[in-house]
Amino acid sequence: MVVTLFQDTGAAEVYAIHVHFVRTGERDELMLEGQVAVVTGGTRGIGRGIAEVFLKHGASVVINGRSPEKGERAIAEMASDRALFVAGDVTQQTDVENVVATAIDHFGKVDILVNNAGGSSDLALVGQLSDEAWHTAAAWILHSAFWATRAALNDMEKRGYGRIINISSVEGASGQQGHRLALHHLQARAQRVH
Repeated sequence: MVVTLFQDTGAAEVYAIHVHFVRTGERDELMLEGQVAVVTGGTRGIGRGIAEVFLKHGASVVINGRSPEKGERAIAEMASDRALFVAGDVTQQTDVENVVATAIDHFGKVDILVNNAGGSSDLALVGQLSDEAWHTAAAWILHSAFWATRAALNDMEKRGYGRIINISSVEGASGQQGHRLALHHLQARAQRVH
């Protein structure tokens, strides 16, 4: 399976998601039947799009986000008994571990983990960047991916199967001249890529 995400630069939060499956004789729409996916930051944007594609292709999906209202709305709009929302802040280790644990408790396993949640606040040039902003970005982007991966791997290794997908930004590979993105965001996103 290859998931390609394209952002429409004309409007924020507009994404086209293209999924290509290798044909194995099964019906394409059920290529993930019986699998369980966890998507952090799955209530909107890219994470939501990935969750919907996984549902369409037969997977059960656990999405995560900070806002219970957004989570409940996303689950209602997905209209599937194979979708579950778990509220939590990915900058908090116990919340991240709870998302994975809830997926295992509810669906029995985790086959696919998508570390999608991330971002930064208090964007500034490095010379003006506060320690607090640096630590927040590291928790939001790097620590959350580590905590979720470690929790999911415990289940995946027992069963000898699993897939982990780390979502990053093109800004992680190279910044764009004229953008005021702080180095902390670029560095953290680059760590997910390499």
